[in-house]
Amino acid sequence: MGEARDPAGPAPGFAAVLTDPTVSHAAKAVLVAWRDRDWLDAADDARLLAGVFEAEVDRLIRRLSCPSA
Repeated sequence: MGEARDPAGPAPGFAAVLTDPTVSHAAKAVLVAWRDRDWLDAADDARLLAGVFEAEVDRLIRRLSCPSA
């Protein structure tokens, strides 16, 4: 997790994430809270949230690149 991971490669398991000191406490808390959910629903929700944050980062970068826009 602290190292670059091939997005096409296998994702780390629960134990690897929970013991990795480079993973934030917030991410670990979500993993623990969502562990007993339907995994497909949790994955869909995670993709949705990732998309929201990525869109916000893109908007911020655009504002910083073109402050008058």
